[in-house]
Amino acid sequence: MTEKGCCFEKFCYSCDRPGWEGSSDGLCKVHDPNNPLGPDEMIEEVQEKVDEGDQEFIGWRFPEETHFKDIEFEDADFRDTVWEGMAIFEDTTFNGTTKFNRARFEGITDFNSDFNGTTEFNSTTFKKAATFDGELGGQLFFYRTTFEDAALFENCIFNCDTLSFRETSFKKYTSFREATFLGNKAEFIDIDFNDLELNFKKTIFKNNETVFNWKKNPKKGIYFQFSVTKNLEFRDINLSDKIYLHNAKDFEKAYIKNSKWETDKKGPIIQEEKDNKLKKAEDSYRQIKKSLNSEGLYNEAGEFYYKEMLMKKKQYLKQKNPKAILYYTYEYLAGYGEKITRVILTWIANITIFALIYLTTIQLNIKTLSTTKQELIPLLKETIYFSAVTFSTLGYGDINPIGIGRYIASIEALTGGALMALFVLVLGRKFLR
Repeated sequence: MTEKGCCFEKFCYSCDRPGWEGSSDGLCKVHDPNNPLGPDEMIEEVQEKVDEGDQEFIGWRFPEETHFKDIEFEDADFRDTVWEGMAIFEDTTFNGTTKFNRARFEGITDFNSDFNGTTEFNSTTFKKAATFDGELGGQLFFYRTTFEDAALFENCIFNCDTLSFRETSFKKYTSFREATFLGNKAEFIDIDFNDLELNFKKTIFKNNETVFNWKKNPKKGIYFQFSVTKNLEFRDINLSDKIYLHNAKDFEKAYIKNSKWETDKKGPIIQEEKDNKLKKAEDSYRQIKKSLNSEGLYNEAGEFYYKEMLMKKKQYLKQKNPKAILYYTYEYLAGYGEKITRVILTWIANITIFALIYLTTIQLNIKTLSTTKQELIPLLKETIYFSAVTFSTLGYGDINPIGIGRYIASIEALTGGALMALFVLVLGRKFLR
């Protein structure tokens, strides 16, 4: 019986791999939506094709986390691929013509790679956070690309003949912070920011020409802090007070073409940006937290939630907002719901402090000890015992508070109830994950 081949066909490409018996559609393993191959097996399949000089991966499905390391691609074709887990390209080089057109990245994506030649991400969708880090050269196209989560191009070196973000949709926080634009032309044309915040802080434009043109101003603003050495052009846009230019060096080299400054002042309005480092850090930690939660990495997400709350607390402190007191209290009592050991240590401290108060004020009627001879050690044990049962609101009745001790015990019972409720809250938060 002759083995049937894979039925996958796309454009002028048809797969020559044998069909997989487990596929209901007559597809091979790498093209079937239920691809049974694990991450290591998929990387071996890719490496084998690279070694053979055949780098057509059209329509391949990568079912789990994929981690490429130290691979050099030449004319690689990843069109219509589906990456269902994290996609990590570590120290990877793309030479020649590389195509990721219509690819769909479902998980977090990290390109710590060098791009040479022509690279296309046209109509590609990034569902989770996408990070690009490295030297991006040649010609790089993001036509109708959609970033549904954070898009981070921080510290990138764009040494491109052509860098094109045209009709690109950025739906979450987007940052080109400390990026350097070299080479010939960079264009941001008909960009849709979806009311997010765009960050061009400490960006250096040394390329021959950079053009910005967006559909509408983001509600949360665009932050520029740049150094311009060549032509920087804002074309056919309204530059409102949502555009923050902070220490923008050589701004006279930026051309305002057919654009309007929405201000009563003549000429461009240069605004000194407020110190938003803490807010940016908070936003960054929140984005990472959301991405980790979506990947099921809840413990790691909790650590970034803790850092997010720390940044918020520091902002309230700087603003002298009374909410800072609440954030301080919640931090030290429970680590913002992430440090259950802090709640337990607070229990111990609370019981010990009240025991010492009872010991020094002698406001207890202890039936097991003689009123004429109350030694320190037995008395200390009894006060700790009484403090513990009062804290837990058990109250056996074998020891009774007297005088002012009744009010002290009432206060301890209230704090004990509150701290026990806090413990249940933190514990529940852990288990509900």
